[in-house]
Amino acid sequence: MNEVLSDRKNKGNVTYRIVVSEDATRLFIELEKLMKVRSKEADKKNN
Repeated sequence: MNEVLSDRKNKGNVTYRIVVSEDATRLFIELEKLMKVRSKEADKKNN
């Protein structure tokens, strides 16, 4: 499988990861949504 495009886009607290790949007959688009989760402790962020 041949990867054509791999990119990340940030929109506020949300990051989108986009991967486009192809093989001989098909095109695959993978979209992953990653959200930041705020920690209950002040000044700490978790992914």
